[in-house]
Amino acid sequence: GDHRDLHSFPTRRSSDLPPDLRITAMDLKSAYKQLPLSPLDFDKSIVSLWSVKDRDVKCFECHVLPFGASASVHNFLRVSAFLQAAGCHLGIIWMSYFDDFPMLSHSLHTGSTLACARGMMSLFGFVYSEEKLLPFERSAEILGVVFDLGLSSEGRVSISNKPSRVEELNHALLGILHDEFVIPTSMPSVLGKLQYADSHVWGR
Repeated sequence: GDHRDLHSFPTRRSSDLPPDLRITAMDLKSAYKQLPLSPLDFDKSIVSLWSVKDRDVKCFECHVLPFGASASVHNFLRVSAFLQAAGCHLGIIWMSYFDDFPMLSHSLHTGSTLACARGMMSLFGFVYSEEKLLPFERSAEILGVVFDLGLSSEGRVSISNKPSRVEELNHALLGILHDEFVIPTSMPSVLGKLQYADSHVWGR
């Protein structure tokens, strides 16, 4: 038999491996509804709606963070930042953007990274969208942006608008050039898409 010491066998450290990265994103399910309000504040979260049946205004108490309220964003982001910080302490490479958590992993660690993120969310009692959680890949579409890590081993990462959004903007701009006039009511949508695309140029 081979009685050589285990330390005599050559090993590869993680730092010796090329940065073969993968990407995916975890999305909280009905995020605001996962944050309950204190019963003492129910009277401050009244929503008024017109009832077609009763032909009158009806009032409802929100027992969870009300979507659309200005204070909801600030308070939800505190929770979102906490989840991101907790994940970072566990070694997850990710960031938070409201209720989305894009994460990176080396190709050899994707299984343990995903298990860690899932376990942490479960431990804290948060529900993520299982149907939206895709396997780690070299390229992923996250929040309307395509992240391409195909050349990450060469130290290159590509960020671009998703093709369908580029095509929509291209079609709108060509239409304006062809007609030589604009319809004011359509401009907010076009300008919004144009500004979004311009943000990816990074000032160039």
